[in-house]
Amino acid sequence: MPKIQHYSRADYNAYNQNWSIAQAPDGIMYFANSKGLLAYNGSEWQLYELPMKQVIRTVATDNEGRIYTGGYAEIGYWEKPRYGKLSYHSYGDNISYSKFKQEEIWNIAVIGNEEIIFQSLTTIYYSKKGAIKVLSTGHSFTNVKVINGKVFILSDEGLYEYKNNILALVAGSISLNGGQIAELIPYAFDQLLAITSGGNTFIYNHKQFKAFESEAESFLRDNGVTKALRIDENKFAFSTFSKGVIITDGFGRIIHKLNLNTGLASNTALSLFSDQHSDLWIGLEGGISNVLLQSPFTQFKDRDGQMGVVYSAGVYHGAIYLATSHGLFSKTLTDRTGTLVRVHGIADPVTSLEIFDEALLFSSTTGMYEVKDNTLRKISDVGVAWVIKRFNQNPDYFIQGSYYGLVIYKKQQGKWRIHAKLHSNEWLPARDLDFDKQGNIWMKHLYHGIYKITLSADKRSIIKTKQFNADSGLPKTGKLNIFKYNNDVRVSNSSGIYKLVRNDRFVPDVALKKILGPYFYAKRIISTFQPEWWMIMDDNSIARVKWLKNGKTEFERFKQRNFYLLNDYEHIRRYITTYLFCTEDGFSLFDDNMVAKANSETAPLINEINVLQNSIYEPIGKYDTAVRPRLAYNQNSISVSWGMPLFDSQKLYSYRVVGTPEYKDWSTWSPDFKKQFDNLSSGKYTFQVRSDLNRQITSFEFEILPPWYLTFWAKIYYVVVFLSLGIFLYRTHRKKLAEQKKQFEIDAERRMRQERINHEHLLMQVEQQKLAQQVEMNSRHLANSSLNLVKKNEFLNRIKTSLNNMKEESGGSVPTDKINRVIKMINTHTSKDKDMQLFDESFERVHNSFFNRLLQAYPDLAPQDLKLAAYLKMNLSTKEIAPLLQISPRGVEIKRYRLRKRLKLNSDQNLIEFMMTI
Repeated sequence: MPKIQHYSRADYNAYNQNWSIAQAPDGIMYFANSKGLLAYNGSEWQLYELPMKQVIRTVATDNEGRIYTGGYAEIGYWEKPRYGKLSYHSYGDNISYSKFKQEEIWNIAVIGNEEIIFQSLTTIYYSKKGAIKVLSTGHSFTNVKVINGKVFILSDEGLYEYKNNILALVAGSISLNGGQIAELIPYAFDQLLAITSGGNTFIYNHKQFKAFESEAESFLRDNGVTKALRIDENKFAFSTFSKGVIITDGFGRIIHKLNLNTGLASNTALSLFSDQHSDLWIGLEGGISNVLLQSPFTQFKDRDGQMGVVYSAGVYHGAIYLATSHGLFSKTLTDRTGTLVRVHGIADPVTSLEIFDEALLFSSTTGMYEVKDNTLRKISDVGVAWVIKRFNQNPDYFIQGSYYGLVIYKKQQGKWRIHAKLHSNEWLPARDLDFDKQGNIWMKHLYHGIYKITLSADKRSIIKTKQFNADSGLPKTGKLNIFKYNNDVRVSNSSGIYKLVRNDRFVPDVALKKILGPYFYAKRIISTFQPEWWMIMDDNSIARVKWLKNGKTEFERFKQRNFYLLNDYEHIRRYITTYLFCTEDGFSLFDDNMVAKANSETAPLINEINVLQNSIYEPIGKYDTAVRPRLAYNQNSISVSWGMPLFDSQKLYSYRVVGTPEYKDWSTWSPDFKKQFDNLSSGKYTFQVRSDLNRQITSFEFEILPPWYLTFWAKIYYVVVFLSLGIFLYRTHRKKLAEQKKQFEIDAERRMRQERINHEHLLMQVEQQKLAQQVEMNSRHLANSSLNLVKKNEFLNRIKTSLNNMKEESGGSVPTDKINRVIKMINTHTSKDKDMQLFDESFERVHNSFFNRLLQAYPDLAPQDLKLAAYLKMNLSTKEIAPLLQISPRGVEIKRYRLRKRLKLNSDQNLIEFMMTI
C-alpha cells in the first residue's frame, strides 16, 4: 500500500469538506474548502475567504499563476503578488445574467490564459480577459473538461463539445447502457475514458463509444463513481460514494483500494487531483489525503490489531516474516491485498528473527526456533532473545542475546544446536551485540551501559568482562547503541559517536563529527549494509549516508508523517534493493530503485515577506515592488516565510542573511518556516534559504536605505560642510599661526628687550655695586684723608708751637725771620677753610649732590650739621668723627642727638641708615 499522508481540519484550520483541488505552476497546492480557499506550500497552510465568506466549490489554475474559484453567486480569480498574500478579483459585477445571483459554480475549466469556462448546474459562463458571456442555459450540466485542447461539457442530456462558439452534442453520448456520462478523462493516445453514473466504462475515440470491461468497471458498478482522474500514463483513480478510492492500471486492474481500512481518513471522496509529481490528492468529506504513489516508501498498517507491535522482520523464500507481539506472521511480497498468515500457529510474542543460510531462526517467549523447509523445530528453551548474531570469524556459530543472558549455538550436521550457556557473576541481558576484529563480543546491556566480553577458545565460557559507562567517558543519559565503522566498534547516542582510545576510555569521534555534521547525533546507527548507514534521529526522522569510493559522502533524509519506528527496536532489513522498516503500527518498505522526486532542481519558495510598520506587518510590495526592494530606514524589521512544494517528506530548513554579522552563517537545520529579522542596519542584504532534501538555495535581495542624515545627498552636504569647515579652520589656523608667529616675534622681542633691560639692570647693579664699593672705598679713603689731614694739621700745629717756643726760648739766637717763614708756611698748610673746602669737594665727588639733597630736604641745617651728616654718610664711628670735628666723643653724641632732632627722626630710626638713603 502506498504511503498516505492525511491532513485533518486541525492541520489546515478550516472546514471538513474539500470540493476541488488544483496546483499552481510554482507547485503550491490549492483546495476549494467550505470555508474558503486553502493554500499549502509544503510547510504552511493559509486560508483565504471570499468577501461574503461563501463556500468555494471549485478551483483551477492557469499557466500565469492565477487561481480561479467559483461558489454561490461568485466567480473570480486570486492573484499573488511577489512575496505577498493572495488578493481576490471578482467577475461578479461583469455578469449581467439575472439568474447568476441564484446559481452556484461547481466546476471550472481553463482553456488558456485568461480564457476560462465556469459551470453551474444550469448555465455555462465563458470568460476571456475578464469579459463574461453566457454560452448556454436550459440544460442540466454536471461537469466541464478541457482534454487535449478540446472543451467537453457533461450534462444529463449527453456529452457536448464546445467549438466554434457553439455547443455540439457528441454522437452516441445521450444514453450509454441507460446511464449518463458522469466523468470523462483522457485514456491512451487521443482516446477518452467515459464513466457513466451507473459505473459502466467506455472508450471514446472521437467517433464512437466502445464498452471497456474491467475489474475497475465491476467495482464501480457496485459502488458508483463520483470522480475520475488519470494520474499518469498507466494509473487511474476513481472515487466512490462510500467505498473510498481505487487506483487501477491502464487495463482496469485494481492496484490499490484506498479506504478507512487501508489508511484513508474517509470513505467519501469529494475531489481527486494528480500533482506535478504524479502523486494523488484526495479531497475528503473529512480532510485531505495525499497518496504518495511516487514515494519509495510503501506501508502496511495493522489497523485491526492482528499483529500487535512488530519487533523484527526479514525476507525468507519470497515472503516477509514478521516477529510481533502477537506471534509470527508472513506475507508474500507479490500479494497486494496485505493478507497476513500466522506461521505454524505461533501466537506467543516473537522478539527477534534472523535468516541464516536456508533457515529462519526466531526467538519467542517459549524458546529459540528454526523454520526450514516449512518445518518448525525448537532449538532450545531459552527465549525472549532480542538479538541473534552470527560470529564473523566462524559462521558455524551464532550467539543469542536474551533477557536471561548469552547463549552460543553451533551448526552440527546441518542443524543448529545449543552449544553453551555462558555463565557470569553478572547478569548480562543483551539488547544488542557485535564483534570486534579480535573476536571480542561487545554487548549493549539492558540497563548498565556497554560490556566487552572475551570468550574462551572453545566458546563455552566467559574469560573476562569489562563494563563501560559514564566513568569510561560515555554519556550519562540516553540509550547507548553499538555499531561498527571501519571494522572498529563505535558507541552512539543522541550526544554523539564515541570511539575507544587508550586506557579503555571513550572519547567523541571528532573525525566522524566533521563528516556527518548534524547526523553525528543520531540516537542509533545501523551500519550492517556497508558501504551505507541508516541513522535514526531524535525527531524520528531517518537518514541514509552512502560512503562513496571517492571518499565523499551522500546524505538522504526521510521524515514521513505518521511514520514511527519502534523505540529501542529500530530494525531495518534489506532484501536486494528493498529495505524493510519495523514501525509502531506495522511495517514499511523502501524501494531503492524508485526515483526520488525531490530532484536537484527543486528549491524552496519564499512565500511572503512582510515589513514591520507602525507595529503592523504589511506586505513588502506595499513599499517597493522592485526585484530588489529598497526599504526606508524605519522599515528595517522584516519577516520571511517559506516552504517547499515537495510533499512526501517533512523538511528541514537552514537560512542565512548575507550582509549581517549576526546571521551571516547558515542556521541549524530546523522545520521552522518563518523568521523575523529586527532592526537591520542600513545596507544591502541577501536572504538565502535551503532544504535538507537537496541543498538548493533560494535567494532574495533587498536593501535598507540609510536614514536621511546618512543619505547620499546628506553625505554630499556633510562633505561640503566639512570642506567649508576645513577651509575655515585651515584659514583660521593659518591666521592663528600668523598671529601666534607675530605674537611669538613680539614676545621674543619683548623677551629680548626684557633680557637686555635685565642685563642692563644687572650691569647697572654690578656697576652700582662697583660704584657703591668705590663710594665706600672713596668714603673710606676720604675719611682716612680727613683723619690724615687732621693729624697733619695737628702735627704741623705742634711743629708751629715748637717753633714759637723755640723762637721765644732762643732769645734771638735763632733767626726769627727763618722761623717766621716756616710758621707762615705751616699756617698756609693748616688753613681750616681750605681744608674744609677740599673735604667738601672730595665728598661731593664721592657722594654726588649729597649736601644739596640734604639741604633741599632740611634747609635749617647748620654747617656743623652738614659736616656730621657727611661723616655719618661715610659710615664713620663716633670715635672716628671726634678728632675730625676736634671734639670729644661725648661732644659727637650731643651733635648726633641734635641732628636727629633737626631731621625729626623717630627713636627707632638709625641715623646712619637714614643718611645712607639720601
